[in-house]
Amino acid sequence: MYLSGGACSILVITGGKTIKQLLHIMSEDDTVPLTTLQCFLIFSILAIVMSQFPNMNSLFGLSLVGSVMAVAYSTADTSFDNIFNAIGLIAVAFRGNNLILEIQGTLPSDSKNPSSKTMWRAVMISHVIIAVCMFLVTIVVYWAYGDKVYSGWGGPIGNYLKLFEQDYSKRSACFIHLTFIFNCLCSYPINSMPACDNAEMVYITKTQKPCSFFVRMMLRVLLGLVCFFVAVGFSFLPYLAVLIGAVGLLVTSTYLCASPSVLHVVASALRLADKGLHANFFKP
Repeated sequence: MYLSGGACSILVITGGKTIKQLLHIMSEDDTVPLTTLQCFLIFSILAIVMSQFPNMNSLFGLSLVGSVMAVAYSTADTSFDNIFNAIGLIAVAFRGNNLILEIQGTLPSDSKNPSSKTMWRAVMISHVIIAVCMFLVTIVVYWAYGDKVYSGWGGPIGNYLKLFEQDYSKRSACFIHLTFIFNCLCSYPINSMPACDNAEMVYITKTQKPCSFFVRMMLRVLLGLVCFFVAVGFSFLPYLAVLIGAVGLLVTSTYLCASPSVLHVVASALRLADKGLHANFFKP
């Protein structure tokens, strides 16, 4: 519930700010006809409507659309060959995934040497390799851009365009913002599903009755309203993302991530002490 609700609240903040930036771009006189609160509300209503899927399996199509939107806004104003070269590199990175189940099925296993030990060792090694790759990318990007990424009201896409200072046309900028908003909307039901499943389980346990369509719909509406309330009341939540993620890391992977979680908490606390926190409660 903690991780699911926190992710959805941050999506409301991110998507709402991007809607406001989109309206600012579309405006002829550089004014925004809606307030930030109204943009949050619009995003929340759309997200609640899109979260009415019964289970995770039914989200396949939505997940596919979200992936396409992510590729679309990431590759806007990029040449055809660069786009497919990048997709090809991603395909190479995942080229062995379809063999994982076959490898697991053919591992020798007995009571003295169960295959679970081999698989656990493989998971540990793969996570170390992933961590090395991610930290290298992070270090290089920070070395190149440092703290140049402005975290103002323009939303992540608006800040991205400001950072690279490219001459985007109005149509291109609107396309990038729209696809990013759709990506956030598609991500919302996926992130909210664990909280929805948990709420349904509590309902079934308490009432000893199956969860009807109406009850399932109202539970999702209620959870969506809670996320909207959190987003409005704590619109500075993205500034605390590292701290929230550090605690969530410990909740998710207690044994593997205890030390990194403590380090993330310390780093987040030091950054907040250095940069400060502009807490605007209920003033998005």
